[in-house]
Amino acid sequence: MRRMNATLDTVLLISVGAVVGANARHWLGTWVNQGISSSFPYATLLINVSGSFLLGLLYTVAVEKSVISPRAGLALFTGFFGSFTTFSTFMLESLQLIEQAPLHSLLNIVSSVLLGLTAAAGGIWLGKSL
Repeated sequence: MRRMNATLDTVLLISVGAVVGANARHWLGTWVNQGISSSFPYATLLINVSGSFLLGLLYTVAVEKSVISPRAGLALFTGFFGSFTTFSTFMLESLQLIEQAPLHSLLNIVSSVLLGLTAAAGGIWLGKSL
């Protein structure tokens, strides 16, 4: 029974984080798309880059400074960031862009990967310097 409660507790923690992350992704994406009329997926790019930065920062602070409990880590890293970042959407939009606008697809893939890596590195750097 104790094992089942621990598993249920884990599922609930991840689920709460996922609900918040999915809604944050939706609200940010909607806000960006209202301001920009383009076939380029700027909202997905912004979400992936900001998510990479925040994940790098918070994970570094959590692991190296031990300021986030393992339970909070489940909600934040697995739940929130698992829902907030949009890699699967990035893949689908990139494939659609290959058919519609191959140059935009290449720009989307290269900028998402390079900016995402740079953002994650920046988050880790900032986390270590705190």
